[in-house]
Amino acid sequence: LANGFVWVMGPQDPKCSPMNPCPNRGILFDFTTVPDAGVVFPIVFQMWFVFSLIVLVLLNKPLFDVLANHGGERIVIVQWVCTVLLSAAFVQVSDPSNKSIWRLLSWIALCEALFILTAMAAASDKLNFQAHHKRLLHYVCALAVVGQVSLIELTEYCGDVTVVYIFLMCNKLYALGFVMTRSRDSIEPCISRYWPGVAVLSVLVAPSSSWSMAGHMTYPYYDAALDRCLYLGGALVVIFMLDRVSREHKCEPMPGWASIGGLILYLLHPAIATFLIAGGQQNIVAIWFWATCICMALASAWTYARKTLCRPRSAQGRVIADKEDLEQKDALLNEDYNALSQ
Repeated sequence: LANGFVWVMGPQDPKCSPMNPCPNRGILFDFTTVPDAGVVFPIVFQMWFVFSLIVLVLLNKPLFDVLANHGGERIVIVQWVCTVLLSAAFVQVSDPSNKSIWRLLSWIALCEALFILTAMAAASDKLNFQAHHKRLLHYVCALAVVGQVSLIELTEYCGDVTVVYIFLMCNKLYALGFVMTRSRDSIEPCISRYWPGVAVLSVLVAPSSSWSMAGHMTYPYYDAALDRCLYLGGALVVIFMLDRVSREHKCEPMPGWASIGGLILYLLHPAIATFLIAGGQQNIVAIWFWATCICMALASAWTYARKTLCRPRSAQGRVIADKEDLEQKDALLNEDYNALSQ
């Protein structure tokens, strides 16, 4: 809704950008914050991730059901077939003239099968793997992700690799996250036992200091397969490190205002950024800073108002000042009960 409002209030022309505005062509704004992106994406914008997440949830549901012991193991064949078919569809959309995609699809199918079977093995009680051996299977799943996403030369089969690359990477990282989280209580450290080696591995997969656009800025697809493997491998190393830290160290829950503020920032940051740019702000860091401050302030005000206006009250109208004060709450309830009894 906010994205649509900003688009309607602007010139509704993808060529009008903050750097190249179109004076006197919009109601409130003479530019769009999403230039050169057609007339649909500026409205969808960040919500593409929500739609994609829904697809990933449905696509990976067979594997998740098996890991949670809610379905038969053969159902994962449906996921395997759907993944291959979706990959084929994305490849054909990117380059309809290319008919020789069987080598690509075979490689995707092989890596997908390796990932699914390894994930099932790591969660299986029948195979009776030791706890640290299950962690090794997680590493095999990670290798299957790198193989499927980075080893094959997508540029030989796709006109534009962005959609195919993002689909394969997001799909497998999402599934790997579930596999790792599902077995938190039955996994013991493996490489973490020899943690100095992680420092060497981190240096090996660290990103290059040489700037290369490599297609999409957020999801770069490097020319060399080795560079792609190191890039994705670095992301996986960080994921495994964070997973291990989260298992060993307790983390306090996120404050409610921060959680609500993050949601508001996700939903409204394009609109807020548009108003800030229209107000003369051109620095990207400053725009993000003020957008974050505005959203966190709104969330804090909402949380405070909710806490103040929605305090629990007794039947006699007395406010319970502290919601966590169970003794005071019980005392007031007892008074109300006695009053009603009399």
